[in-house]
Amino acid sequence: MQKSLCWNDEIPCLHFSSWQAWLADLPKLSQLSVNRRVEGADLGEVAITEIHHFFDASQRAYGAVSYLQQVNLDCQAHCFLLVRNPPLPF
Repeated sequence: MQKSLCWNDEIPCLHFSSWQAWLADLPKLSQLSVNRRVEGADLGEVAITEIHHFFDASQRAYGAVSYLQQVNLDCQAHCFLLVRNPPLPF
């Protein structure tokens, strides 16, 4: 359902309780676990692992992509494409 609201407009009372419930559920994301092994370059011992998400939307289209970045003790980095939406047209 699309509403004609500006960025700083207050959420209408009809939708405010749903918004509060959504916000209350956000901390549950820290418990999210996805069993997916990603292997790539032989970096040796990995010091830092980060997931980066990029997304954008307009009235006509949307897109999202997720990468896993790993950095070893020598500061060598490698990125893995995890998800791209919409998918590539193969």
